[in-house]
Amino acid sequence: MRYLLMIGFLWSLAHAQQNFQLVDFESGESIPGAQIILMNQNNTTPLRSDFQGYFTLPNSFAGQLRISSVGYKDTLIPLNTIQSATIQLKGKTLHNVVVTAQYEATTTDRAIQKITTITADQIEKSGANNLTDVLKYQPSIRIQRDNILGSGASINGISAQNIKLLIDGVPVIGRQDGQIDLSQINLANVERIEIIEGPLSIMYGSNALGGTINVITKKAKKQGLSSTAKGYYESVGNYNLSASVNLFKGKHRLGVSGTRNYFDGWHPNDPFFQFPAKRLADTNRLKNWKPREQYIGDINYTFVLKNSSFLVGYRTFYENILNRGFPIQPYYETAFDDTYRTYRNDGYINWKKRLKKARITSILAYNHYQRLKNTYYVDLTTLDQLLSASEGAQDTTVFTQANWRFNWNHSVKKWFAYDIGTDFITEAAEGRRIEGQEQFLYDLGFYASAEIKPIDNLVLRPALRYAYNSAYESPLVPSLNLKYGLKDFQFRASVARGFRAPSLKELYFEFVDINHNIVGNQDLKSESSMNYLASVKYEKNQPKKTTYSLGVSAFYNQIENLITLGSIDGTVFTYINVGLYKSTGFQFESHFQKKNLEAGLNFNYTGRYNRLSEDYQLAEFNFTPDVSINATYHFLKQRLALSVFGKYNGTLNTFAVNSDEEVTERRQDPYAILDASLSSKLWQKRLTLTVGAKNLLGVTTVASTVSSGGAHSSSNGISAGTGRSVFMSLQWNFHSKTKKK
Repeated sequence: MRYLLMIGFLWSLAHAQQNFQLVDFESGESIPGAQIILMNQNNTTPLRSDFQGYFTLPNSFAGQLRISSVGYKDTLIPLNTIQSATIQLKGKTLHNVVVTAQYEATTTDRAIQKITTITADQIEKSGANNLTDVLKYQPSIRIQRDNILGSGASINGISAQNIKLLIDGVPVIGRQDGQIDLSQINLANVERIEIIEGPLSIMYGSNALGGTINVITKKAKKQGLSSTAKGYYESVGNYNLSASVNLFKGKHRLGVSGTRNYFDGWHPNDPFFQFPAKRLADTNRLKNWKPREQYIGDINYTFVLKNSSFLVGYRTFYENILNRGFPIQPYYETAFDDTYRTYRNDGYINWKKRLKKARITSILAYNHYQRLKNTYYVDLTTLDQLLSASEGAQDTTVFTQANWRFNWNHSVKKWFAYDIGTDFITEAAEGRRIEGQEQFLYDLGFYASAEIKPIDNLVLRPALRYAYNSAYESPLVPSLNLKYGLKDFQFRASVARGFRAPSLKELYFEFVDINHNIVGNQDLKSESSMNYLASVKYEKNQPKKTTYSLGVSAFYNQIENLITLGSIDGTVFTYINVGLYKSTGFQFESHFQKKNLEAGLNFNYTGRYNRLSEDYQLAEFNFTPDVSINATYHFLKQRLALSVFGKYNGTLNTFAVNSDEEVTERRQDPYAILDASLSSKLWQKRLTLTVGAKNLLGVTTVASTVSSGGAHSSSNGISAGTGRSVFMSLQWNFHSKTKKK
């Protein structure tokens, strides 16, 4: 009898509750983590929607719900007006959602750091295929291109080796010449890109000294089966195909995507429309931009419970670059061809748990990178080829990294929260050019930060990181961030220390042949920096009216023990700490939106340290102006969108001392890029058609006497583009809701 009464009591409790789900009005996507305040005459009670957007109300409750969610305006709903178990939220704010270095998902206007976001819609309109294509328009970013090693990005005058690149918070490995090849980061399955300027060494450790770029991939967000398929063609010889399938049913989410990118190579003498064809076995086989082929795959599975989620995923990448050689004299019937094959395999597990006032996050990842360089002796009459026996003609490099990160975030009071975490990283390098053929190191870090709100609209975030590394001395890393809001103004300021550890290559590299004599240096010190950043932004947000924003920011970076390659004995080179490097400057940004028009104009003025100013009467900094623009105009009842993207890259100057000990100026000429596109959503928005033109100004090579950092750059200048081209992409989207049983 006692058990029957207990069962009846529990049954009555279950039926004394009301279950609701929050979803987006337009997309139908669930809204997890929303804050719901139950308001009646007696008191207020806080709740949160779970990972599937559900929350539960007691049956006896009568009053109003105040709903707050990231990316939406606060909404007040009387309970007696709700007529369905599904509550739809309308009116997203104009600010994008961000997660990088935040306690939890928030919007750009609420984030403690100044964060730039690039959305999937912007990526689609620009016709971008990889990370290089989309970052080249950013005002604070300079792209360095190498026809073999790929592309890297510097931020505010800080080189690519000090920029941290993440995919869903997991570091990307495989640096060549100090940089990650951005053209290997595919955008077919990307939801948005988040860019933070300045050090984030507190959270992400080494390499996050100059800035952090986090690529956020798409995940299933609404119940049912959804799929996309996209084809892309560009007249310079780009042929790309991608497809994805996502299933979201109950507690389960499954996503699968695949991409094939093919580039036929490009030479200034190529015809405007380039189609795949067999290459003649003569001097026409050479290409300024080398042919490359890529295959990318991604599969992930998520299991979602009420207050936790568990995600496991795997990514794979393969690329083959072909560098055809010039036919050998005197008969031009043989040549040496190089192939560069890259393999990336990444596995990851992500676990999240939400408690009443706390959140737990744990990420476990394993990354494997392999790069094979092979040189072949090719008979151009028979097309037979043999592996070259020349010294250094064959090389294999392998990098692996295991990474575990654990985070505990606790909101103690309305005015106080803290975040503590630890990460453990192991790295290994293998190859003929690594001393002893294999080297290994590990790093164990601990970090903590607090978020304090002493008064309304003021947020302070002090933070500290300590790490132990098996190969170098790791510095203590402090930082302090401040954000203050006053009506339509946002003030941000930060003082942060950053560091970059010597890489395994810099410590243990050994490359000695007839043309090279480069050895590593195990006595290297880690680079350390101080960064000062301040910004103010005025924003007038008027839905359905004119919305605009104006912002000014200034920065100063100082790096000690900068690591570079230097000569120690004539032709013998090694990596050394050379002392001091600085960069400084300011940025002006503006954004305007009214009815069908949205436009942005940004100006960046960056000064790079002139080391010779210490010994000669020269300016301490060499300044460079950069200007970027973007604009989109919607017409024909929002059915068509005309977009323009452009950037002016100003002159780069530096100074050097020649053999006669005379100071000489080196210069990289200014150049501009300009792209335009026209896009339309057809067939009830299931089809998206985009046509456009790239490099309208026809810039291919920029005259330069400044080293671009690329090992394979032309002596006549740096590679800037593949000439004018036109492109077309067609994307098909499908969604089918699962039937409720």
